[in-house]
Amino acid sequence: FENSIRDYSKQHLVSLCVELKRDNCALGSALKEYRASDTAMARDYQKVLDENKNLKAELASTQKALEHSQEQNELNNRYRFGAHNEKLNALNIPSGDDITDPLSEEQEPEGHAAGQEKKKKKVVAFPEKEKSEEEKKKAAEDREARARARKMALDAIGDSRTRKMPTKMDLSGLPHTDTYDIDAKALDEEYGEGGWEIANWHKKDLLRHPMVSHYVETVHTPVIKILATGKLKSSPMPCVLLKGSPVTPEVLAHIIYEKYFKSVPLYRQSADMLNLGLFIPRQDMSNWIVRFSDEYLSIPYYYMQKLQCARKYGQCDESTLQVLHEPDRDARTKSYVWVHTTGELDDEGNPIVIFVYEPTRGTDHLRSYYASFSGALSSDAYGAYSLLSKESCGRILSCGCFMHARRRFAEALEVIKIGRLSREQIEALPEYKALVLIGKIYEAEGKLKSLSPEERLDGRIKTVRPLVEAYFSFLEGFDPADPLLSERMKDAISYSLNQKEQLCRFLEDGRIPCDNGYALSEGITYAHLFPGRRIESGFSLKRCA
Repeated sequence: FENSIRDYSKQHLVSLCVELKRDNCALGSALKEYRASDTAMARDYQKVLDENKNLKAELASTQKALEHSQEQNELNNRYRFGAHNEKLNALNIPSGDDITDPLSEEQEPEGHAAGQEKKKKKVVAFPEKEKSEEEKKKAAEDREARARARKMALDAIGDSRTRKMPTKMDLSGLPHTDTYDIDAKALDEEYGEGGWEIANWHKKDLLRHPMVSHYVETVHTPVIKILATGKLKSSPMPCVLLKGSPVTPEVLAHIIYEKYFKSVPLYRQSADMLNLGLFIPRQDMSNWIVRFSDEYLSIPYYYMQKLQCARKYGQCDESTLQVLHEPDRDARTKSYVWVHTTGELDDEGNPIVIFVYEPTRGTDHLRSYYASFSGALSSDAYGAYSLLSKESCGRILSCGCFMHARRRFAEALEVIKIGRLSREQIEALPEYKALVLIGKIYEAEGKLKSLSPEERLDGRIKTVRPLVEAYFSFLEGFDPADPLLSERMKDAISYSLNQKEQLCRFLEDGRIPCDNGYALSEGITYAHLFPGRRIESGFSLKRCA
């Protein structure tokens, strides 16, 4: 290039330099545009990477929520259609794919599969521990006692679960009256007076049910005029149940019986009375019940509360309740009924059970109710109980519940498709091992229930404490960050470890139960008294002792 331009004139060289400068500027402009486009492409690429990362995180969160919803739906189906039992032997369930809705319209009608081979569900058989002869004998005696109790209940009221009623009518519990159906005048006319005599009587039992009738009793009390002074004196009116109300004890007793024993709503009772010619608005019935509860039941309520708080052992639980037409509250808002009981193993006196209605689940109710209580209170892990214990500065000891701890492991096992696993694989599951350890604790504790508190405490120290220590040692061996553990298993482990002090408290006193099942059973009784857990027509149950 250098040799080629030696012979160029000055003007030619200037033109060549200008042309080279123009090309250089064009290349610089192109390079600048390339760099700008490269920066935009890098920015867009980074944006795509960020969006991809966010989408992956959102997908993982959605997948996790979906798995949780599927597990919760499976647990709900088993709770609705399966056996309500959390014991290990009761968890012999097939996979969740076999669960069907009994009310589904897509199912085949009965008899359609007649003659075809029925599909057999897979049932996992868990190994059972070999029992000694003494344990077998005791189990047989328990079965015979339960069978006798069921037979007595069946003979009395029938089996409500299977709807089997006694086959033979029993009229021995009813009052009897004798009626002699004879027309002596007609017999005298037919056979002549003195021409007949009674040789025998035929007897026939007839069951009568007189119609219920209402009537108004107008009570007149005299106004006495004293002749000596000329003054008038009124005789006192008869004692009434509710001042200013015409309701009588038998009418209110009938309303309460129909409502809370036979589960007949107040509006249906009002319609039934209207057919008999009597109209009582359901709001009047509701007001009568509320006034009766406040004026008459408050006395035994506060007395029983005083007796209960004077004891050293108690149990507590709460359950949701729906109240309609409650002032300043939406009908869909959850209300609560608290159950307070004396300790299951407390042998100081008669058991006491008290139900209390509260609009909320706050700690204020516990503060006011247990203001004078000093002792051990068994409950679940709801934060209000631990806060109450902390505020009491040691006056109230919070005791845990192994039943709630077991429930979490049972739910963690139920969401696993154990129907597809072998026995060895099931026994290797940590959920199964935890349930086995809790089962051993209950087995050892069950043998001590018939003993005195002192003997029970000695037995717990010798037999139950090592099992409890083995249980917590097993849980402490897990890493909370282990990805192989399911979320429900992690929740079950953290529940027991966080409640270790409360769960072990029953090992310090023979009168403290290992769980809160006694209060839970009383809550089930309350749910039976109020089917559907809904109260109507503005009726607000303040207290029920």
